Amino acid sequence: MDRAEQRLPVVDGLRAFAVVAVVLFHGFPALVGGGYIGVDIFFVISGFVIALRYLEPMIAREVGYGHFFLRRVRRLVPAYFAMLIATTIAAACVMVPKDLINFATSLIGQALYLQNIVFWVQGEYFDAALLKPLLHTWSLAIEEQFYLCFPLLVLALRRCPRGTIVACVILSLLALGVGAYVEQISPKTTFYWLPFRVWEFFAGIGAAMLFRRGVADRLTPPAATVIGFLALAGILAAALLFDSDDASVLTQGLLAVVATAALCLVQQRLAPGLRTLFTNPIAQHFGRISYSWYLWHWPPLVLAYLLLGHAATGGIAVALTLLGYGLGVASWRLFERGASRAAWLAPPSRTIALLLVFLLSAAAAGAALIASNGFLQRYPANERPLLLAEMDRPDGRCTFTSRLEHWRGQTCRVNAVGGRGGILFIGDSHVEMQKHALAALGDRYGVPVFITKQNCRVVDFGVDRNCHWPVWRGVARDIRREKISRVVVIALWPEPFDPAAFDAAVSRILATGAKVVLERPTPRDERLAPAFYLGHPADWGDQSLYPAAMNEARQRPVNAAMTGWAARDSRVSLLDPAPSLCPGERCLFAQGGVPLYSDTHHLTSAGVRLIAPIYDPLFAAAARERAAAPGK
Repeated sequence: MDRAEQRLPVVDGLRAFAVVAVVLFHGFPALVGGGYIGVDIFFVISGFVIALRYLEPMIAREVGYGHFFLRRVRRLVPAYFAMLIATTIAAACVMVPKDLINFATSLIGQALYLQNIVFWVQGEYFDAALLKPLLHTWSLAIEEQFYLCFPLLVLALRRCPRGTIVACVILSLLALGVGAYVEQISPKTTFYWLPFRVWEFFAGIGAAMLFRRGVADRLTPPAATVIGFLALAGILAAALLFDSDDASVLTQGLLAVVATAALCLVQQRLAPGLRTLFTNPIAQHFGRISYSWYLWHWPPLVLAYLLLGHAATGGIAVALTLLGYGLGVASWRLFERGASRAAWLAPPSRTIALLLVFLLSAAAAGAALIASNGFLQRYPANERPLLLAEMDRPDGRCTFTSRLEHWRGQTCRVNAVGGRGGILFIGDSHVEMQKHALAALGDRYGVPVFITKQNCRVVDFGVDRNCHWPVWRGVARDIRREKISRVVVIALWPEPFDPAAFDAAVSRILATGAKVVLERPTPRDERLAPAFYLGHPADWGDQSLYPAAMNEARQRPVNAAMTGWAARDSRVSLLDPAPSLCPGERCLFAQGGVPLYSDTHHLTSAGVRLIAPIYDPLFAAAARERAAAPGK
């Protein structure tokens, strides 16, 4: 029997390990901190299995591209479609509008198999994960994108086999090396984008080509078993010895990928004892249902979080894990295995029709949810402004085109004014929420406006995993290269506040030659959040229940540090939004019946418009300096 046609139980065992690792990581993250590496293992297995079954037959024109894609549709879409329908119905019932809008966006992404890009735009994988019922489908988008590219590999191998293999090796090394570099700057980019994952598929493809040629047969069983034990140890280490804070593509990722490829290669030469770890009935069962289990394990955890208000733990987490398993088994029997054997789906026209219905349904459902503002009509009229306020958030930090325009640096331009000598805003999401108003001010005064690409407070550089020192060095280079005259520091500061870290950060900015503008914090309290008034029996109005004196006391350490800098260094000045937001005894919640906050501390567009006048002197001064600059 041809090796491509043989049943490979060790591969099913590897699938079982991968899915169990992911399921345990999602349900019990403290138990298997690196369990998300199971997705990397799946990518290697996908490359191995697809290459083993289709690569040489497609090169020899024994199997056509249409046959390949139709088999993929029949294999993947029925269970996937069922999960989307069930999850969409449940989400529409339990998610609040702001979260339902994000869900709808990811649903539209499913229609284009670009949900990985949607989640990339929405933020880090580990941020607010339990508000995204379809987050786990990012890996399905990566796989589908790989399947769409697979025929290109076939064409290249037909024309120039040796050159293509060499090119794939070089491409894999480049993807690995560039990924390791980009990971230091934007971990979510290397996590979500196919170009930084392609080497994992190529590792599986390479293992399949060697396996088909019998390379492992040259190994003695003891040698193959040693390789197998080392590979198994590598996979276990990748899942158990790393977590999201200390893992990297060159440690955890490389270890898991190489180990998985090695096991795929030597699987038929393993000693019986080791082989049994992968081929026992339990491993085989989990391996067979791995796709359906993966599809269904995550939505129950998210929906439970939305209902409970906190992540499931203990017995509830166990029950939800078992529920996901039960749904996975049912899905495998009814949709995955059932559809693959269904005679009605055999004609190509019906398979294509199924795919089109799947794609159009996802797009239509997502569009309907967005058009209805997340089914806002479900709520009483006096609550709808509060729910709309919760959705009043910017559309991302830097646009894709602005990132490309400034690909060398760590800042991006947010307005249409060209040239140098502008203003840079550094900070967390509080910079992001004001970027449109700041861009408009820059256009009015003729001043370029920049923001940092990364969501970093100045005290986070060298501390936060997304704000490594290379990020700061890139920001400093941009300040000098663009001749930025002023750097405005905005943030929700950590509590307790660390004056020493703050002083060091301000000194680093001054060392670039730019002046520093310190913006005092926006008020922060649960009594400023729309959610507070949604559950409050009294009618809400313009005045909040948060005393201005309490806000002043809470912000005193930050304000004292900022005032001290302004007093002792003429290059440092202050901005203060508090007089606009807290003009009386209590801070404002709304103005003219329009809420000023989207949550406990982020301003809505109405809130940003309220404080915008504090920036006029800053932009006017920058405009005068640009006008007086030589060569203007």
